[in-house]
Amino acid sequence: MMLVKNIKGFTLVELLVVIAILILMIMILVGTLNPIALVNKARDSRRKKDLNRIKVSFEEYFNDKGCYPNDLPPERWLTNLMSPENCGSNSVFGKWLGPWPCDPNGQPYQIRVGYDPACPKWFKILARLENRQDEAINIIGASETDYNYAVSSDNISPGGYLGDYNPACEANCYKFEDDECNALNYPGGCEGPNCYKDKACSLECQVTCCGPGCL
Repeated sequence: MMLVKNIKGFTLVELLVVIAILILMIMILVGTLNPIALVNKARDSRRKKDLNRIKVSFEEYFNDKGCYPNDLPPERWLTNLMSPENCGSNSVFGKWLGPWPCDPNGQPYQIRVGYDPACPKWFKILARLENRQDEAINIIGASETDYNYAVSSDNISPGGYLGDYNPACEANCYKFEDDECNALNYPGGCEGPNCYKDKACSLECQVTCCGPGCL
């Protein structure tokens, strides 16, 4: 007489429990790794590296020329350096940096230089980091809302200038606060990254200090 083993299979409830556990584990794994966030961080890492490379090349240019790159003929560096057509070019700034880096999105990085077009004495290079929680994000000016990260020449901070002011800026002192450009109505003036010398709080008139108490 043959004996038949009683093979017990999974019940529907048990299968549903296993599937629920697997789905939960996948959700935890995706939430932990977050591939989109990882890609954004990788792109931001490249942006930081690119900006630092440009900064070094600008300092080398300054050592050679006594000024930072300007927009005057015959060189017109800034026109070329902010042209999408020159992304990856080995010649546009080749003596100091080649190939010329651009943002991972294919657009050129934005460059700001001192107001004096004959011989700029400071510069900023701006980008937008995709990881909004990145601790490297800095204040770079109320008028530059499309960007949240910058490197600059050593004589200024990414959020202000130290004296190469635009003569077209007003004599009055303004502060950007509460999402508005406000005239100061209290003693002491303004000191910090949100001070401006024009009522539009434009980047060209941003200063580190204005009003009473400033040199």
